[in-house]
Amino acid sequence: MVEGCLLVAALLCFAQIEGQNVDTPTTCNAIKFCKTCPFENGKAVCTECAKLYALDTSANACKACREIDGCWVCNNMTLCDRCRYPRKDGPDLNGVATCSACAENCKFCGKSGSGKCDRCLEGFSKDSNGKCSQCPENSQECKRDVLIPSRFAWVRCNNGFYQSSADTCSPCGVENCQFCTDASSCILCQAGFFSQGPDKCKECSSNCAVCDKKGNGKCNKCKNGKVSANGACDCGENCETCGDSGFGKCDKCKDGFKITEDKICIGFESQQ
Repeated sequence: MVEGCLLVAALLCFAQIEGQNVDTPTTCNAIKFCKTCPFENGKAVCTECAKLYALDTSANACKACREIDGCWVCNNMTLCDRCRYPRKDGPDLNGVATCSACAENCKFCGKSGSGKCDRCLEGFSKDSNGKCSQCPENSQECKRDVLIPSRFAWVRCNNGFYQSSADTCSPCGVENCQFCTDASSCILCQAGFFSQGPDKCKECSSNCAVCDKKGNGKCNKCKNGKVSANGACDCGENCETCGDSGFGKCDKCKDGFKITEDKICIGFESQQ
């Protein structure tokens, strides 16, 4: 039971009516989003609001903190305690209630303050001024050099690209390569391909969805209802799909054939 209230439900605080016992149901006045509202001088007076709301004593009401631009949590309607991301946490140094916007392309700036950034959006890096500048083209992440802010300490290039210089991501020269160290050295091929040396990615065998990306391209996962036997995808003679029954056993025969109790396919003319 909230102090001074007869009933609290659905964020509505129902004040005790003067002269009535709190255990006796009666008609109540409601103050939306009020947490504590004792009865004073003939009316319900709110003294504490629910979370994310602040008390407006002049209006005897609870107002949403979001009415303060960019604010999330507040104790009163003149000062914000916590701003919504990506705004700055807390009020400005001058005490203004509104939350200052982060620097452009910034994800979080709770510590750095107005116009600066703690963490930039993907594809951007924080410079020495707390601003977010774009990473090199064809990259997903980068970091500025502490000693030489105009340079990148490291760059993570997109798949199919490698860092050819401090601020450049160049395409892999090997076709169907996912990761490479230079234009002619592929260390990992794309899905559906496997490595045949550093300068060649060969397509997996027919009906193979996933094969070893290194070595001989042995199939790990087949497609079209096939199953793998010794690294090759097949279903056996005259069989269309065999994913559930296993290699050598058929689920569905090709046209012109019928499945037997032993899960093999025979021609209609062979059936007794």
